[in-house]
Amino acid sequence: MKTKKNLIVVLAIIICASSIFFSYAYFIRVTTSNNVISFGTLKLKLINNYLVDGKEVPIDSSNVIDITNNSEVSRIVRVENIGKHPMFVRIYLDVIMNNQKIDDGLVDDYMTFNLNDNWIYQDGYFYYRYILDPEEETENLFTKINFDVSKIKSDGHSGKVDLKVNVEVIQSENNAKSVLEAEGWPEKN
Repeated sequence: MKTKKNLIVVLAIIICASSIFFSYAYFIRVTTSNNVISFGTLKLKLINNYLVDGKEVPIDSSNVIDITNNSEVSRIVRVENIGKHPMFVRIYLDVIMNNQKIDDGLVDDYMTFNLNDNWIYQDGYFYYRYILDPEEETENLFTKINFDVSKIKSDGHSGKVDLKVNVEVIQSENNAKSVLEAEGWPEKN
């Protein structure tokens, strides 16, 4: 009988010890996982032109617009997807007068655009409404810029403007259905 009691006590100790061990192992098991998922490289071509005798001619990086005698300027901006993945597109403009970048909030004071309906202007960015599939181009962002020359001169700026077009794209695969809801846009510099 004593042996039977000892056996029961030993079994009870083993059961308690193993339950403590398994409970301990259950509660302290922690796993960290860092996954980097890449779907491919996005490639684009910025089409930044103006009209000369009815034909589109590329703007070169040193092209400064002289608005002294002409407040309406031809400017054709669109984006082509030359990669293999669909993307969302947004554009922002850097406007430079007298070698000084004009604050985004003041750009509307100096110029207006004939903005295409397929683009949305929000928070200093022009967003293309649709997913840009491979081998497709966006609609033109605009084709003309109208400058308020009298406002520009009254604020002490010269009649020369440097307009830099900046494009940002993010993948549309596994992202939101709308460009305005999409995640992953970089912060503006």
